[in-house]
Amino acid sequence: LEGSTTAGTYTFSTNQCLYTKIGRQVSVMGNLQVDTASGGVGLAIFGGLPFAKANNSIFTGAVRTSGVDVDNSTMNLSTSSTTSGASSEFGIVSTKDNATSVFLGIAGISTGDIIFFSFTYFV
Repeated sequence: LEGSTTAGTYTFSTNQCLYTKIGRQVSVMGNLQVDTASGGVGLAIFGGLPFAKANNSIFTGAVRTSGVDVDNSTMNLSTSSTTSGASSEFGIVSTKDNATSVFLGIAGISTGDIIFFSFTYFV
């Protein structure tokens, strides 16, 4: 986990992430609890996917959080690719009522916050 403008320092007391790859399909699930959250600026970018996603592909998936600070008008959260190019990163998208969806800012993630996620993408 890092900020898109300034990385900051983020560590986890729980880091249980698994993946399964069958052919070009990769399914990922994770359980993260933030132990240290400091100094990040910009969007919250999660890196370290086991394989870079295919160029010009996108994905979305489920996310559940505990403690993460989101805007009051947020209707739901989902995981999403952060770029259309080949990448091993993802972010969390906040869908809002009658507004454009936006990626979650790193400032919304603090020590003790918990993030569960699950998604499938293609390489």
